[in-house]
Amino acid sequence: MMTQEQRTRTLEIHGWKVYAGVDEDGHLDIRILHTDGTQVHDLAADIATDSDEWAERFTTSAIEAAHNERTREEV
Repeated sequence: MMTQEQRTRTLEIHGWKVYAGVDEDGHLDIRILHTDGTQVHDLAADIATDSDEWAERFTTSAIEAAHNERTREEV
């Protein structure tokens, strides 16, 4: 039997923290947060390249606010 530590992994990349774990029944749980502390949003962008793959794109309120500010400055 695997311990909870063996069933859980954390990835940190460019301010994002991704927690992935597998429960006793083999279900995969994924939690995502960003160090900017604002709400995480799913962009509903289907970026999977194969039918047997799941892929999503995420952003945060702070990332979108910064993007919108840069866009306004460019106009």
